[in-house]
Amino acid sequence: MTIFGYVRKDYPSETSNQMKRLMKLECQDFFIEKTPFTFDTELQALLASLEEDDVIFVANLASFGKGINELKKIIDEIDQKKARLISLEDEIDTHNSYSFIELLEILNALDKEAVSY
Repeated sequence: MTIFGYVRKDYPSETSNQMKRLMKLECQDFFIEKTPFTFDTELQALLASLEEDDVIFVANLASFGKGINELKKIIDEIDQKKARLISLEDEIDTHNSYSFIELLEILNALDKEAVSY
């Protein structure tokens, strides 16, 4: 099992703030996206390297810089590899079940993040 941290440069918060939060979690490797939203070089490298029981930590789901459809594809790929995604600010762990109301609140917050950018 490997613990990864994924960061998008200065989105949704400063890179240093994201890194501080993730470094407390003893991540063994970090993937830091340094390019505009149209490129996901580090995300693709991270997804390609995932193995069963690996864990990805992000400060916020908005770090992926994607809409809900693209986010679903990312989470599906993580799930297919039997890995786990944990978003700290959103309090999401893909190994947990959520009620419909909780999911609506999460999606609403994510949608507000995307609109504000």
